[in-house]
Amino acid sequence: LMSQPTATQVSKKAQRRKEAKDPKVHENPKKCMFIKGPKTSAVLNELLKDLASIKQPYAVKYQRKNQIRPFEDDTSIEFFAQKNDASQFMFASHTKKRPHSLIMGRMFNYHLLDMIELGISNFKGIASFKDVNTKPMVGSKPGIIFQGTEFESSEDYKRIGNLFLDIFRLHEVPKIDLSGLDHVIVCSTLNGSILFRQYMVKLLKSGTKIPRVELIEVGPSFDCTLRRSKFASSDLLKESLRVPPQLMR
Repeated sequence: LMSQPTATQVSKKAQRRKEAKDPKVHENPKKCMFIKGPKTSAVLNELLKDLASIKQPYAVKYQRKNQIRPFEDDTSIEFFAQKNDASQFMFASHTKKRPHSLIMGRMFNYHLLDMIELGISNFKGIASFKDVNTKPMVGSKPGIIFQGTEFESSEDYKRIGNLFLDIFRLHEVPKIDLSGLDHVIVCSTLNGSILFRQYMVKLLKSGTKIPRVELIEVGPSFDCTLRRSKFASSDLLKESLRVPPQLMR
């Protein structure tokens, strides 16, 4: 006969489960899932591949198509998140009504926190920049620049910028050595669209202590417009940003 767990064992298990959900002083790097919907396009397939390369080594790529629609039912996304211990996702879908759609989102305790649906246009993949000999190092932390007053004045754009930053910054570091910054991601607003560009950083001699900075576009490059959004309530967002007590001393 199997013995039943004691009250002490149960309480310890409950405590461990609670501690796993509590905010940590040093959070693990956030993994991002790259998922194909029921129908995709060649543009979206290449875009997912390129964005996954930026997110490496924290990318989880699904090769098969999945019969899910996150805005109609988020339970499948939440299941995948728990299965892969991932807190972010990108979902590609292509239909006549919503062509070249990319859904980006993130989770909190394996439940959907927020997500946006973007319409993709003017895409140029990394492979298009064949004349560029050097590429960003895998796992190197990028600089991320937001250009446009909308990222400061619009609540929607503030949330979008925060989501982009959360996904593409890879991991947190206390400080950055300028010589180790090899690429930057620039997100600019123009006529209701967000322009996503990635550049290699070249530090050249300038005759002074401060090097001359040259940017070389390496892709991916695309424009996107917001189609749909599902943002977290202010209470849930506040809970997700809760700071560990140790850091409040």
